[in-house]
Amino acid sequence: SKGATLLFRDANEGVVTDNNQYVTTEVDDLTFRFVAGNFFQNNPYMLPVMTKHVVDVSTKKSADGNEMTHLIDCYCGSGLFCLSSAKYFKLCAGIEINEKAIEEATANAELNSVNNCAFVAASAEAIFESKNKVKLSSDD
Repeated sequence: SKGATLLFRDANEGVVTDNNQYVTTEVDDLTFRFVAGNFFQNNPYMLPVMTKHVVDVSTKKSADGNEMTHLIDCYCGSGLFCLSSAKYFKLCAGIEINEKAIEEATANAELNSVNNCAFVAASAEAIFESKNKVKLSSDD
């Protein structure tokens, strides 16, 4: 027997059942637009708690007392954690293998006037191999 998953998106447009339809949703003061069938966190009521937790953990000073200046969001999807953390960092980078999600993340950065995020369509695992270097900006 074959299984299926039915996911209803509770978005600004109401409940969406067409997985090819674009939807928008707000998380705190940010607006996200993405294709309903693409990955986005499922529980809109927990998202502000989740994004706050990411900010709280990632902005702690390092063991040597230095402040964190860069954030890498692996498997970034349409940019939720990268964009919600951007105001706390010099530069945020989102890595995602799904090129459509990277297009959405880039568009979401523009939609929210966030200028310190770079999004790269690549394998998140590959960026941690020493032979791979991902250039995020001209001054880094």
